[in-house]
Amino acid sequence: MFAGDIFAGKVFDDYGPHYLLIAGTFLHVFGLIMTSISKTYYQILLSQAVCSATGAELVFSPVFSSFLKKRGAALGLVAAGSSLGGVAFPVLIINLLPRVDFSWTIRCCAFMILPLLLFANFALKSSIKPQKRPIEFVAFWGMFIPFTFIVAYATVHSMSPHIAQYLVCTLNATSLLGRTVPNAIADKVGHFNVMIVMGALTSILILRLWLPSTGNAPVILFAALFGVSPGAGISLTPALYAKL
Repeated sequence: MFAGDIFAGKVFDDYGPHYLLIAGTFLHVFGLIMTSISKTYYQILLSQAVCSATGAELVFSPVFSSFLKKRGAALGLVAAGSSLGGVAFPVLIINLLPRVDFSWTIRCCAFMILPLLLFANFALKSSIKPQKRPIEFVAFWGMFIPFTFIVAYATVHSMSPHIAQYLVCTLNATSLLGRTVPNAIADKVGHFNVMIVMGALTSILILRLWLPSTGNAPVILFAALFGVSPGAGISLTPALYAKL
Protein backbone atom coordinates (compact mmCIF):
# COMPACT_ATOMS: atom_id res chain seq x y z
CA MET A 1 0.00 0.00 0.00
CA PHE A 2 2.63 2.55 1.03
CA ALA A 3 4.79 1.89 -2.04
CA GLY A 4 2.15 3.90 -3.92
CA ASP A 5 3.11 7.02 -1.97
CA ILE A 6 5.85 7.70 -4.49
CA PHE A 7 3.42 8.06 -7.39
CA ALA A 8 0.40 9.35 -5.47
CA GLY A 9 2.47 12.19 -4.06
CA LYS A 10 3.57 13.23 -7.55
CA VAL A 11 -0.01 13.23 -8.89
CA PHE A 12 -1.14 15.12 -5.80
CA ASP A 13 1.48 17.85 -6.31
CA ASP A 14 0.77 18.23 -10.03
CA TYR A 15 -3.02 17.92 -10.23
CA GLY A 16 -4.50 18.17 -6.73
CA PRO A 17 -6.34 15.61 -4.59
CA HIS A 18 -9.63 15.12 -6.46
CA TYR A 19 -8.34 12.81 -9.21
CA LEU A 20 -6.60 10.68 -6.59
CA LEU A 21 -9.77 10.31 -4.54
CA ILE A 22 -11.92 9.35 -7.54
CA ALA A 23 -9.42 6.77 -8.79
CA GLY A 24 -8.82 5.47 -5.28
CA THR A 25 -12.53 5.01 -4.61
CA PHE A 26 -12.95 2.91 -7.74
CA LEU A 27 -9.81 0.81 -7.29
CA HIS A 28 -10.36 0.14 -3.58
CA VAL A 29 -13.95 -1.06 -3.93
CA PHE A 30 -13.39 -2.80 -7.28
CA GLY A 31 -10.40 -4.66 -5.85
CA LEU A 32 -12.46 -5.95 -2.92
CA ILE A 33 -15.28 -7.10 -5.21
CA MET A 34 -12.75 -8.92 -7.39
CA THR A 35 -11.26 -10.48 -4.25
CA SER A 36 -14.68 -11.84 -3.35
CA ILE A 37 -14.87 -13.81 -6.61
CA SER A 38 -11.22 -14.87 -6.74
CA LYS A 39 -10.49 -18.60 -6.77
CA THR A 40 -6.69 -18.80 -6.91
CA TYR A 41 -3.81 -17.25 -5.01
CA TYR A 42 -2.58 -15.05 -7.85
CA GLN A 43 -6.11 -13.65 -8.33
CA ILE A 44 -6.31 -12.69 -4.65
CA LEU A 45 -2.81 -11.21 -4.84
CA LEU A 46 -3.71 -9.00 -7.81
CA SER A 47 -7.15 -7.94 -6.60
CA GLN A 48 -6.57 -7.42 -2.88
CA ALA A 49 -2.84 -6.79 -2.48
CA VAL A 50 -2.40 -4.70 -5.65
CA CYS A 51 -5.70 -3.22 -6.85
CA SER A 52 -7.47 -2.64 -3.52
CA ALA A 53 -4.29 -1.59 -1.70
CA THR A 54 -3.45 0.92 -4.43
CA GLY A 55 -6.93 2.39 -4.11
CA ALA A 56 -6.56 2.62 -0.33
CA GLU A 57 -3.31 4.53 -0.76
CA LEU A 58 -4.87 6.95 -3.26
CA VAL A 59 -7.76 7.83 -0.91
CA PHE A 60 -5.35 8.21 2.02
CA SER A 61 -3.18 10.90 0.40
CA PRO A 62 -5.72 13.69 -0.37
CA VAL A 63 -6.72 14.31 3.25
CA PHE A 64 -3.44 16.08 3.97
CA SER A 65 -4.39 19.06 1.80
CA SER A 66 -7.46 20.04 3.80
CA PHE A 67 -5.94 21.32 7.04
CA LEU A 68 -3.62 24.27 7.63
CA LYS A 69 -4.38 25.24 11.25
CA LYS A 70 -3.82 22.71 14.05
CA ARG A 71 -2.65 20.30 11.38
CA GLY A 72 -1.31 17.74 13.86
CA ALA A 73 -4.63 17.31 15.67
CA ALA A 74 -6.60 17.25 12.42
CA LEU A 75 -4.38 14.63 10.81
CA GLY A 76 -4.49 12.62 14.01
CA LEU A 77 -8.27 12.43 13.83
CA VAL A 78 -8.09 11.44 10.16
CA ALA A 79 -5.52 8.72 10.83
CA ALA A 80 -7.58 7.49 13.78
CA GLY A 81 -10.22 6.46 11.25
CA SER A 82 -7.91 3.75 9.93
CA SER A 83 -7.41 2.50 13.48
CA LEU A 84 -11.17 2.35 13.95
CA GLY A 85 -11.43 0.35 10.74
CA GLY A 86 -8.60 -1.85 11.96
CA VAL A 87 -10.75 -2.76 14.95
CA ALA A 88 -14.11 -3.06 13.18
CA PHE A 89 -13.15 -5.03 10.07
CA PRO A 90 -11.19 -7.86 11.76
CA VAL A 91 -14.04 -8.37 14.24
CA LEU A 92 -16.56 -8.25 11.38
CA ILE A 93 -14.63 -10.79 9.32
CA ILE A 94 -13.98 -13.12 12.27
CA ASN A 95 -17.70 -13.24 13.05
CA LEU A 96 -19.04 -13.32 9.48
CA LEU A 97 -16.86 -16.13 8.13
CA PRO A 98 -18.54 -18.88 10.20
CA ARG A 99 -22.00 -17.60 9.17
CA VAL A 100 -21.58 -16.77 5.48
CA ASP A 101 -18.94 -17.71 2.93
CA PHE A 102 -15.73 -15.81 2.18
CA SER A 103 -17.20 -14.09 -0.89
CA TRP A 104 -20.06 -12.40 0.96
CA THR A 105 -17.81 -11.49 3.88
CA ILE A 106 -15.56 -9.47 1.57
CA ARG A 107 -18.55 -7.98 -0.27
CA CYS A 108 -20.00 -6.77 3.04
CA CYS A 109 -16.71 -4.98 3.70
CA ALA A 110 -16.82 -3.39 0.24
CA PHE A 111 -20.45 -2.28 0.69
CA MET A 112 -19.51 -0.61 4.00
CA ILE A 113 -16.58 1.24 2.44
CA LEU A 114 -18.32 2.46 -0.73
CA PRO A 115 -20.80 4.99 0.78
CA LEU A 116 -18.08 6.44 3.01
CA LEU A 117 -15.78 7.04 0.05
CA LEU A 118 -18.59 8.51 -2.05
CA PHE A 119 -19.30 10.98 0.76
CA ALA A 120 -15.59 11.86 0.89
CA ASN A 121 -15.57 12.61 -2.85
CA PHE A 122 -18.37 15.14 -2.47
CA ALA A 123 -17.03 16.65 0.76
CA LEU A 124 -13.36 17.12 -0.20
CA LYS A 125 -12.14 20.70 -0.52
CA SER A 126 -8.44 21.35 -0.97
CA SER A 127 -6.60 24.36 0.47
CA ILE A 128 -3.50 23.78 -1.66
CA LYS A 129 -3.10 24.76 -5.30
CA PRO A 130 -1.49 22.15 -7.59
CA GLN A 131 2.20 22.82 -8.21
CA LYS A 132 4.57 20.64 -10.21
CA ARG A 133 7.46 19.33 -8.09
CA PRO A 134 10.11 16.60 -8.42
CA ILE A 135 9.45 13.19 -6.87
CA GLU A 136 10.64 12.89 -3.26
CA PHE A 137 9.68 10.26 -0.72
CA VAL A 138 10.46 8.92 2.73
CA ALA A 139 9.46 5.38 3.78
CA PHE A 140 8.60 4.15 7.28
CA TRP A 141 7.57 0.61 6.45
CA GLY A 142 9.41 -0.78 9.50
CA MET A 143 6.62 0.44 11.75
CA PHE A 144 4.22 -2.03 10.15
CA ILE A 145 6.27 -5.17 10.85
CA PRO A 146 4.53 -5.86 14.21
CA PHE A 147 1.09 -5.29 12.63
CA THR A 148 1.96 -7.90 9.99
CA PHE A 149 3.68 -10.57 12.06
CA ILE A 150 2.45 -10.31 15.65
CA VAL A 151 -0.34 -12.89 15.17
CA ALA A 152 2.05 -15.43 13.64
CA TYR A 153 4.65 -14.66 16.33
CA ALA A 154 2.14 -15.18 19.15
CA THR A 155 0.84 -18.42 17.63
CA VAL A 156 4.36 -19.83 17.28
CA HIS A 157 4.92 -19.07 20.97
CA SER A 158 1.90 -21.17 21.98
CA MET A 159 -0.80 -18.51 22.21
CA SER A 160 -4.27 -19.76 21.35
CA PRO A 161 -5.16 -18.85 17.74
CA HIS A 162 -8.54 -17.60 18.99
CA ILE A 163 -6.79 -15.06 21.24
CA ALA A 164 -3.99 -14.26 18.78
CA GLN A 165 -6.38 -13.20 16.01
CA TYR A 166 -7.54 -10.31 18.21
CA LEU A 167 -4.03 -8.88 18.71
CA VAL A 168 -4.31 -6.75 15.56
CA CYS A 169 -7.62 -5.40 16.89
CA THR A 170 -5.82 -4.48 20.12
CA LEU A 171 -3.04 -2.73 18.20
CA ASN A 172 -5.51 -0.70 16.18
CA ALA A 173 -7.71 0.12 19.18
CA THR A 174 -4.82 1.67 21.10
CA SER A 175 -3.71 3.43 17.91
CA LEU A 176 -6.85 5.56 18.28
CA LEU A 177 -5.20 7.08 21.35
CA GLY A 178 -1.78 7.28 19.72
CA ARG A 179 -3.07 9.07 16.63
CA THR A 180 -5.01 11.78 18.47
CA VAL A 181 -3.54 12.76 21.85
CA PRO A 182 0.16 13.10 20.83
CA ASN A 183 -0.87 15.09 17.75
CA ALA A 184 -2.85 17.58 19.82
CA ILE A 185 0.15 17.95 22.15
CA ALA A 186 2.48 18.35 19.16
CA ASP A 187 0.59 21.45 18.00
CA LYS A 188 1.65 23.09 21.29
CA VAL A 189 5.13 21.73 22.05
CA GLY A 190 6.36 21.04 18.51
CA HIS A 191 5.79 18.24 16.01
CA PHE A 192 9.44 17.19 15.83
CA ASN A 193 9.77 17.06 19.63
CA VAL A 194 6.82 14.69 19.99
CA MET A 195 7.99 12.59 17.02
CA ILE A 196 11.40 12.06 18.64
CA VAL A 197 9.82 10.89 21.90
CA MET A 198 7.36 8.54 20.19
CA GLY A 199 10.06 7.15 17.89
CA ALA A 200 12.24 6.34 20.90
CA LEU A 201 9.29 4.70 22.67
CA THR A 202 8.61 2.56 19.60
CA SER A 203 12.19 1.26 19.55
CA ILE A 204 12.19 0.55 23.29
CA LEU A 205 8.94 -1.42 23.10
CA ILE A 206 10.22 -3.59 20.24
CA LEU A 207 13.68 -4.25 21.69
CA ARG A 208 12.80 -4.62 25.37
CA LEU A 209 9.24 -5.97 25.40
CA TRP A 210 8.31 -7.72 22.14
CA LEU A 211 11.49 -9.51 21.04
CA PRO A 212 12.41 -10.98 24.48
CA SER A 213 8.82 -12.04 25.26
CA THR A 214 7.51 -15.59 24.97
CA GLY A 215 4.40 -15.73 27.19
CA ASN A 216 0.90 -14.50 26.47
CA ALA A 217 0.90 -11.57 28.90
CA PRO A 218 4.00 -9.75 27.50
CA VAL A 219 2.76 -10.09 23.91
CA ILE A 220 -0.70 -8.77 24.78
CA LEU A 221 0.88 -5.89 26.75
CA PHE A 222 3.13 -5.10 23.80
CA ALA A 223 0.15 -5.04 21.44
CA ALA A 224 -1.66 -2.61 23.74
CA LEU A 225 1.32 -0.26 24.16
CA PHE A 226 2.78 -0.47 20.66
CA GLY A 227 -0.41 0.79 19.07
CA VAL A 228 0.15 4.15 20.76
CA SER A 229 3.71 4.97 19.67
CA PRO A 230 3.70 4.25 15.90
CA GLY A 231 0.17 5.61 15.75
CA ALA A 232 1.64 9.02 16.48
CA GLY A 233 4.44 8.44 14.00
CA ILE A 234 2.06 7.62 11.17
CA SER A 235 -0.28 10.54 11.77
CA LEU A 236 2.44 13.11 12.56
CA THR A 237 4.60 12.40 9.50
CA PRO A 238 2.56 14.55 7.06
CA ALA A 239 2.69 17.47 9.51
CA LEU A 240 6.48 17.12 9.65
CA TYR A 241 6.72 17.20 5.86
CA ALA A 242 4.74 20.44 5.86
CA LYS A 243 7.34 22.00 8.19
CA LEU A 244 10.24 21.28 5.83
